[in-house]
Amino acid sequence: MIGLALAAGIIYLFSTNLRMDSFRYIDTTIALPIHKFFSPLFVLLFGVILFKENLTTIEFIGIILGVLIPLLLINQTENGRQQNLKQGVLLITLSALLSGVGAVIYKLVTDLFSAVLFFAGIANIILALASIFFHKSRGVIKDTKTMSLNSDLIKLVFISGFVQMISFSTLILSFAYSGSLAIVYTITSLYIIIPIVLSIIFYNEHWNTRKVVAIVLSILAVVLMGVV
Repeated sequence: MIGLALAAGIIYLFSTNLRMDSFRYIDTTIALPIHKFFSPLFVLLFGVILFKENLTTIEFIGIILGVLIPLLLINQTENGRQQNLKQGVLLITLSALLSGVGAVIYKLVTDLFSAVLFFAGIANIILALASIFFHKSRGVIKDTKTMSLNSDLIKLVFISGFVQMISFSTLILSFAYSGSLAIVYTITSLYIIIPIVLSIIFYNEHWNTRKVVAIVLSILAVVLMGVV
């Protein structure tokens, strides 16, 4: 379990950093939809090949719909000029592949062990330690003793960490209770729609027919995958 937790934490760390690095070369409006297209696609292949998952026709349609939805968010008016399209797409695709490998590890853990929340706790601790070491080695964190931290930043760090821990733990539990790698991961990949809705409600950000269609199709995809 500790070995798998170590692998999961390191894979998640590298996947996240590759995704963040891709933002230097391409817009997030391109990067995130590409990531949410490829990562569920990789997981679907992993689920069918490694875990021999049998999906019904309706579930398969729901998964394909969920995979394609993020591509609706890419359009020429929102993309702008890219710094290095080839480099950005390569980085985000590698990030998506690592995310898929991480999901396979989570599924494997739920098949092998019953103490899945214990695994989640170990993985989060390893991720935190590995993140500090990784970013310090890259020069992002130069000296932890002399860093200037204000109370607002500390609060945000703890809130973000707590939310991440809850998100990771519930994802592990969903693999344990559902048993389907492809369906669970595809549903979680649709989270990209939630920030769009919240940004429209709270920040009056731009919305159009394309985004409304993506939201409606997201709900339909979840229904088809048997959640409702």
